Amino acid sequence: MSDQTAITPYARFRDILKNDDVQERFRQLLDKRAPEFLSGLLSLVNAEQKLLECQPASVLSAAAKAAILRLPIAKELGFAYIVPFKTTATFILGYKGMIQLALRTGQYHAINASEIYEGEEIIVDRLTGGIKLNGKRTGDTITGYVAYFKLKNGFEKFIYMSKEDAERHALRYSKSYQYGMNGGRKESAWFTNFDDMGKKTVLRILLSRYGLMSIEMQDEDAPPFIGVDPRITGEQDIPVPAFDDVLDGHFEDAAEVEVEPVTEPEAEPVSIYDAVIAAGLSENEFAAKNALAKAKPVPTTNDGAVAWMRAYRGWRDIGADSKKAAEYANKGEMPK
Repeated sequence: MSDQTAITPYARFRDILKNDDVQERFRQLLDKRAPEFLSGLLSLVNAEQKLLECQPASVLSAAAKAAILRLPIAKELGFAYIVPFKTTATFILGYKGMIQLALRTGQYHAINASEIYEGEEIIVDRLTGGIKLNGKRTGDTITGYVAYFKLKNGFEKFIYMSKEDAERHALRYSKSYQYGMNGGRKESAWFTNFDDMGKKTVLRILLSRYGLMSIEMQDEDAPPFIGVDPRITGEQDIPVPAFDDVLDGHFEDAAEVEVEPVTEPEAEPVSIYDAVIAAGLSENEFAAKNALAKAKPVPTTNDGAVAWMRAYRGWRDIGADSKKAAEYANKGEMPK
């Protein structure tokens, strides 16, 4: 009698985790904690069945990003998520994960995000970037969200976003929110817990533009070590070991199925304006937009925007006016 027992996707993934090369690569990242981490990954995949429909290499790469950042991947903890998008798994940094990476620097005096209620008025000082909260709360309706941090050296920053702006942000960046607004299931956290997502968004933007983050816990008196780009979105900035080469032969049975949008928090894309700010080529989004509007054509990628802005700033720094600097940058010429 022939064996009719089919190998389940779970059993296949479990066997992949037993692969010596896979275990060695996680051991290089986590040392003695590798077995515990891989056990947690197997439990996560077993509970999140749609991850079994993803290519195993993408699941391992997403898990490796969490391992590099020393963040747990248990969904209920909220530090990091491994989320299925069709047949690809993606790493997403959670709200608690952002705060954890910030606190590891030992440089923060305070960090917080909060709702703004009706009756309360936000006044922004355009010169200093400071925010004042005036008025008195008159009800339970939430009108916006504010994030704030202060470093121990006295540097502080605020960001405010109205509820309407937060909704526009979700409509622009959240695939599952777009799906729900177009008649699909409204299971995104933007539908089930909009206010928490609003606070997470303003804090993410604030930290990505101005904050400090570190992989390792730092001595409070030591200068901050930025072990990762502070603009982490979970996609581009964390170098991870490849897994395709050690998984030869494991892909032929991978499910190629369409899955519905997920409900977990989604990664926030980095705009070309934020990219040039992160590269130290512009002070704020308004200045970045004003400068990049002179580009012909306007760059569509972060690398292109940074390269153009670097040339533009180079010409401006040696005395060229904005029109001439843009003309040189559009030709791809750098000052000598």
